[in-house]
Amino acid sequence: MGSDNFGEVVANRGVGGYLRHARNELYAQVYNAQYRGKWFNNNKTLSWGAKYQHEMIDDRLNEWQLIDSSGFSMPQGVDSLLGLFEFIESENELNSSRLSSYVQQSGRIGVDSTTFSYTLGFRTQYWSMNREFFVSPRAVISYQPNWNRDVLFRGAIGSYNQSPFIVNYETKKVFYIQI
Repeated sequence: MGSDNFGEVVANRGVGGYLRHARNELYAQVYNAQYRGKWFNNNKTLSWGAKYQHEMIDDRLNEWQLIDSSGFSMPQGVDSLLGLFEFIESENELNSSRLSSYVQQSGRIGVDSTTFSYTLGFRTQYWSMNREFFVSPRAVISYQPNWNRDVLFRGAIGSYNQSPFIVNYETKKVFYIQI
């Protein structure tokens, strides 16, 4: 313990290394058509809309991982190649369509010197790839009293459902892209 070389490496048994490589490609062509409408009547507004979307997706994955440390992924013989710890390669093409729509009504009701506002409605979505159909109801109610300060009380309840943009089932990876 009192020597000058205490704590120094006596023998080097090998050098460790780690390499993660990915060369992935994602090509997407997305086409859509949408219609929106509104109708006004006194203090009420009725809004509606529908959208059709067609997606053509080409997804290519090429990933590998190499771990070389203390015997991991080392060649076993003289002529053997270095083994990979993990390798993922896939090509997926997806052609799908989506339909979505919404209807909502907004309005104001004045009682004495206060104002009540509301928005009631729902949205629907259907995706042809997995045949999922969502209905998402929503409601918002607000109350603005006639106080010296600008105060608004608001309550909302509802559901929000959205399918992912791409699902790669072969590698069990899910990609979410918000548009």
